[in-house]
Amino acid sequence: MPELARRAIEVAVHDGLDLRSKQRPPDFAGGERLALVVPRRPGISEAWLDRHAESIRHMLAGLATFEPPSPDWLEELPYVRLGPKAPLLKRYGIGRLSSITAGGSARSGLSELGATGAVIHYANFLDLLGGPGEMLPDIATVVYVHGFDITWSRLPWCPIPYKSMGNTRAYVDRLIRHSEKVIFAANSEHSRQHLINSGFPEDRVKVCYLPVEVRSSSSTVRTHVGSGPLKLLYVGRFVDFKGPVESVRAVATAQSRGVNVEFTMIGDGPLRQDVEGLIKELGAESFIHLAGSMPNHQVHDKLQNSDAFLLHNKVARKTGQVEAFGYAHAEALSNGVPVLTATAGAPSEYLDHGVNSLLVEPGDIHGQAEMIEYLASDLDLRLSLSRSAIETTERLFSPAAHALRIAELVDEARRCD
Repeated sequence: MPELARRAIEVAVHDGLDLRSKQRPPDFAGGERLALVVPRRPGISEAWLDRHAESIRHMLAGLATFEPPSPDWLEELPYVRLGPKAPLLKRYGIGRLSSITAGGSARSGLSELGATGAVIHYANFLDLLGGPGEMLPDIATVVYVHGFDITWSRLPWCPIPYKSMGNTRAYVDRLIRHSEKVIFAANSEHSRQHLINSGFPEDRVKVCYLPVEVRSSSSTVRTHVGSGPLKLLYVGRFVDFKGPVESVRAVATAQSRGVNVEFTMIGDGPLRQDVEGLIKELGAESFIHLAGSMPNHQVHDKLQNSDAFLLHNKVARKTGQVEAFGYAHAEALSNGVPVLTATAGAPSEYLDHGVNSLLVEPGDIHGQAEMIEYLASDLDLRLSLSRSAIETTERLFSPAAHALRIAELVDEARRCD
């Protein structure tokens, strides 16, 4: 990327733009105009989308959605230009999935937005926009992969979460053929290696961490102090690879050893009944609380009043799925909250035991209980882990670094043969 374009991005991100303006954003990055293509409105597990859109707002030409976003969300993204006059292009987007696939509407819609590049999220939506080499022949395209869209079981008969077509070899082969014309942006090195091991060309798969808003600073770090309980927080779906059952067992084990602990679990999912049953079986209702799902800003309020973020990441027994990035882990770090988890999946790329986290091997319930006890007994350790958590966020997940990386990948996609 030219140095002038790089400097323009840095200035735009650091100085900020008027997010209330509905005018076409100024041209940065050598005139790059990106169409952001996403499947839905962000929810509790998709707060990354708001951060991602805000980080690249100075390059956005428009937002295309597979599903119609809510009016509220549209109003919250005033820096994205209104969609053009075509009936399939309702404000900011291309409308429903059926509209995208009908008669080349995606290509014409992105053309009307004046897009020079496109960033498409989730690989399993890629075929719906056209076959390999047919989708957007004149627009540099980056396909961002997240996890379930590149999860294919080692067992052909085993269903993939969300009824994805990812358990078929034909799906994998089609994505590999797409790589001749697009760049795949993996949300972690773990995801990148998974794709390469599946046959994707190394030079077509790049790592691009998602951006996370830094919520604290190393000079103002705080931790819960006092005679009250050690406050632990779980944020995520109740699914096997996030280890909600193991997390409950670890907390209950720590409490049985005399640790004064309070554990709040935010989220929902197929294992909720298992979690509820286990809490009742262990008699842990007084110190383990299920809060259900809640908006992202409330999650951050909870994080700001927690001593540590706790999950028990592991490899899913049936599908082999693991944490592909761990956005909740990264958001915990951004609040200066240490992470207690197991070493399965991508979070171990940016979690360093004894520095910003306390880690155990997957399945080691007693080991995680010991880490909880260790953290409860050492305030200096909590303060040290908290400072390092913020430093990790600033170093790896800053919006400026993310914007530069996206611009580089689009530029590289333009040079695909």
